[in-house]
Amino acid sequence: MAHAFTLIEVAVALAVSVLVMAGMFQGYTMASRRAQFSSFQLAAQSTAMQQMESIVAATWVISGTSVTNMFSPALTNMQVNALCVPSSGTNLVFATNYATVTQISTYPPYALVQVSCVWNFMGMGTFTNTVAVLRSPDL
Repeated sequence: MAHAFTLIEVAVALAVSVLVMAGMFQGYTMASRRAQFSSFQLAAQSTAMQQMESIVAATWVISGTSVTNMFSPALTNMQVNALCVPSSGTNLVFATNYATVTQISTYPPYALVQVSCVWNFMGMGTFTNTVAVLRSPDL
């Protein structure tokens, strides 16, 4: 007499293996999406820092009563840039930078420079990366 599997045992084993495989594929998909989100977030942070550096590098000199204005509107205009992530064809992801420069105090002179990068991730929502720095005049 030969021992064999019944149809029910085969069906249960097949169901268990399908569940394990589905869980594994779902895990890979979630890990891939999280890695992609992380790359978008890093690219948005780099885009915001790029504009921040151009604003902070502007000349701001106070000599007696004369002040060289660093708050040029050209530096703080809204900018729309493509995020620096791998793409091909028309799947570019665009982000918008909003920069503000706020005079915190006049004596001592300080300004708050803030750049916010707003971007969208695969229709899952809008996200914002913000960088801020306190700036004093050049010596």
